[in-house]
Amino acid sequence: MNLSRSGIRQMNGMGMRRSGSSRTVPSSSLGLSRVDLIPNSSSPAMNCFKRNDSHETNQLVDGIVDKTVTILKTGRDAVNAAPVPGLTAAVDLLVVILEKVKAARTNREEARILCERMRILSEAIIAAGNAISSGLRKFKKDSLGREELEKGLATSPELADRVDELQRELKGIRDSASQLHVNRSFLGRWWNSGKDADTLKTLLQAIEVAKEKFQLPGQITIEAHVNKIVVVVEGIQRTAEEERIRAEQDQVFDRIPRADEAHYLSAANAPKARFQQGTRERIFGVLDTWVEGQTAEKAAEPVCVLVGEAGTGKSTIASEFSKRLEEHGHLGASFFFTRGVQELNSPRKFFCTIASQLARSQSALRIPVIDAAREHLKTASLQQLDHEFQDLILKPISTLPESHPPFFVVVDALDECTEEGQELVPILLRLFLSCATRPGSPLRVFLTSRPVPHYIHDVFTATDLKPRITTLSIQDFRDTVNKDIETLIRGRLSSRETSKQWSETPGREVLSTLVRRSDGLFIYARTAVDFILGEPGDSELQMQERYDDLLKGDGAVGLTALETLYRTVLDSVFPGSDRHDAAQERLKRVLGYLVALQAPKGISPVTLEGLTGMRVGESVPILNKLRSVVFFERDKASSRFRIIHATFREFLTNPSHSVNGSFVNAEQVHRGLAEDCMRTARSFVDEHWGNSTGTSPLLRLLTEDLPPVGDYSHVDYVVRYIDDHHKFRTSSNHYPADQSFCIPVVQFVFLRRLPNAWAMICSVLAYLQHFGTLLPIQRRLIDILHLRCTPWKDPLRDAFINNNMHALLVEMVYIIIDVQAIGLASTGDPPASITEEDVEKLESALKKAEASSYNDDFDIFREAHLELHKAIMTAGIAPDHECKDWEHLFLDADPLQAFYPGFNTLLPASDPHSDGDI
Repeated sequence: MNLSRSGIRQMNGMGMRRSGSSRTVPSSSLGLSRVDLIPNSSSPAMNCFKRNDSHETNQLVDGIVDKTVTILKTGRDAVNAAPVPGLTAAVDLLVVILEKVKAARTNREEARILCERMRILSEAIIAAGNAISSGLRKFKKDSLGREELEKGLATSPELADRVDELQRELKGIRDSASQLHVNRSFLGRWWNSGKDADTLKTLLQAIEVAKEKFQLPGQITIEAHVNKIVVVVEGIQRTAEEERIRAEQDQVFDRIPRADEAHYLSAANAPKARFQQGTRERIFGVLDTWVEGQTAEKAAEPVCVLVGEAGTGKSTIASEFSKRLEEHGHLGASFFFTRGVQELNSPRKFFCTIASQLARSQSALRIPVIDAAREHLKTASLQQLDHEFQDLILKPISTLPESHPPFFVVVDALDECTEEGQELVPILLRLFLSCATRPGSPLRVFLTSRPVPHYIHDVFTATDLKPRITTLSIQDFRDTVNKDIETLIRGRLSSRETSKQWSETPGREVLSTLVRRSDGLFIYARTAVDFILGEPGDSELQMQERYDDLLKGDGAVGLTALETLYRTVLDSVFPGSDRHDAAQERLKRVLGYLVALQAPKGISPVTLEGLTGMRVGESVPILNKLRSVVFFERDKASSRFRIIHATFREFLTNPSHSVNGSFVNAEQVHRGLAEDCMRTARSFVDEHWGNSTGTSPLLRLLTEDLPPVGDYSHVDYVVRYIDDHHKFRTSSNHYPADQSFCIPVVQFVFLRRLPNAWAMICSVLAYLQHFGTLLPIQRRLIDILHLRCTPWKDPLRDAFINNNMHALLVEMVYIIIDVQAIGLASTGDPPASITEEDVEKLESALKKAEASSYNDDFDIFREAHLELHKAIMTAGIAPDHECKDWEHLFLDADPLQAFYPGFNTLLPASDPHSDGDI
């Protein structure tokens, strides 16, 4: 068959002419016969050639390739933003493969099918990138959620395996696609069509495999896997947000002022927890009946009051009752008042303490209490009782549904609330009981008190409250009290074999005698037995001697049985023959400290020595002999000591009970302790401030890891209780100004709180005002700072929530150091580079920063200080805080933190209500 004219024209157009000649090249010159050049029209190759050579198919393939490449290039940004290594490389490989297929321009139908499959794979990759980008958009940039999602995507083994497998497949496909011939002529396409068909078939199969592996391994789409990671991260973010909210709530909760030692389980209340099993069964039977009655829908008597004389065991009953309530999940809160102990003899923190305990014990009250406290504390931490009750007790409890089960609050020893007791206790009771007696209230209250003072019982007998109160008297159970006391005494005497044999000697009648002399007072029985038992190694003879001493004291004129017992204890352990002047003075000091020391858990002889100078060797022997009335571990100088029962403190402070000068003038002891506290503070400041060299003392206190290593329990006592002793000083006997600044210093060092830091700075400024040798410009600067600082001392607990207040403190420290540097470097006149304009600029900026919470105004203050500092540096003065990158330091969000890492100790770390390790 001859070539058609159109075929010849095509061949000629494809370069089959000789250069420079219009004559057609003979077929023989190509080594081909005419038959070879003209394929059989019925052969597959010819059919394929004809089928794929249409102009429309070419355009279709080119369109698919161009569209797919556009999709890939457009979606590349989303893929590139996805933190999945290798995904962008996969996109680039697809583009290369598509361009190779397009350039081959052969077997167009097969190429079209291949391109369609590659388009589907491309869309799957882009969809994966979009799914990842969509997941990332759910989280704010630089947020924890965004960080966790990026980390999860980057480290996901499944994603990494899929992408790695995809890359391997695409690299193989790219290499195979390189075998396609770039055919620009008709003959070339025809000539290579068979080989290209095989290559395209291989590519198509490989693309199908790559697509399936990437899209559906384990029947899980890539989008589903990404969403799975997003869900996990969202869970992490929710948890983090919940933790953030919880942390903020905890911060609010921790700011509620409370007396932690008031809880029935506190170490301060250990003496009240010595319940003897098998006693008080009748009283607890009545209390159990009362508790059961409170579970009724409408409890008629939601308040129960237990009344009894001093020493009848009310506190022990209250402690055991609290324990039993807690075991059954009914205890909401407890507050045990203690006479003579700061915070435990005052109603000031009662409602705050009850609210904080209720928030812990009643899950439904936690958020209402915290929300109420957040608003309440905006005004002040401690407020009038009615405001505290309304905000922290009534409002949160009012949020509870009527179906909420009842919870019980135990309040012990109301009569020992002596600080402003007559004025405030009736108010406290009326407010608290009004909440318990409100219809539908789940609050139940159990209280104990002595029969006096009358102002307490006037509330219980008020017309509106009396019908809602169950009143129990210890005297009503007198028929079982003696039996209970007998059980107590027998148990104590039987604890040692020697005392058991001694007490059971026929004819002695020790048990019955002690029961009779106790006269219903459990404290008498316990104290008498402990007095008789003495030390573990004592003989029967020694116990008999102390027993005889106890009997001799019978019938002392004007004294109760308990007072007679206390007198006997003192007379016996310190007989007149041992009471020479020095011994008498040591005894009086120890008794005075027992009365006046404020730490609820007591202090140790070691701490006492550091605080007062009384040597351990002097106090320990006396405490050993007083162990029947004082908690103390024999011969252990680190053991805390404190009075067992409030009646012994009352005995010592009553002038009519004086035994050979044992009377304690509490106010006089407090004044002495106040002086001891001031001396201790002064000594500490001299030791850790006065000897500093090369570094500003103030900055050193702010940044060093203080308190230093060692036993500073005596200084810690000063920090917590000096104010309680100071109030007993007379108005004409104030501390000298050159000493009073020491107290804020040690309070900051040991409490490490921002308000303490600010109080310390104010005190330092006051000290410099009064005692500093200052140039006029120095004094002007100090006066400005002190004037601006002082008004902030009172509201600091709330104001320091503001970040600018924190930063302002830092600036103040630096300014003080600058001011001190002026004086250190000057011999008479200030450097000329420091002008009045610098001072006025600083004062104006400080006023702005003080009045505003906006960062711009505070930045003005920083810039003004920077100008002052530069003027000082220009004068050749090098303050202690000089650094090469000073301006950067000031622009830092937290300059002291950046320059001195120790400044992070300013953040709250310890509970100021805690008693530490005194």
